[in-house]
Amino acid sequence: MAKRKTRLRVRNAGGHVKNATAKIVATLHSIPENEPVEGEDIEFYTGDGDDSLGSARTNDRGEAELNAGNNYLQPLKWGRALEGGLSAEYFGSAEFQSHPRVRATMEPGA
Repeated sequence: MAKRKTRLRVRNAGGHVKNATAKIVATLHSIPENEPVEGEDIEFYTGDGDDSLGSARTNDRGEAELNAGNNYLQPLKWGRALEGGLSAEYFGSAEFQSHPRVRATMEPGA
């Protein structure tokens, strides 16, 4: 049986450097059904690089959310994300095809 295709999107995110807070949300859906894909891991990176910010599992809405609190001891990574943006990637599973990295920007908060 062929693997189902996926669509990955990552929202532009905001963060506060002073308080070391940020939140990134990516969504994973099957195509052409456009149904949320639950229980799959999404990996988050700074910019286009291989500097991982961490990973998060999709919920019943297909959303994977990564908070800076998960990486509070790595503020330099989050600083690079504020400067050069971020990306998310899905590596696929037995049922779903992988999806290449998608990019987003981070806007510093007040």
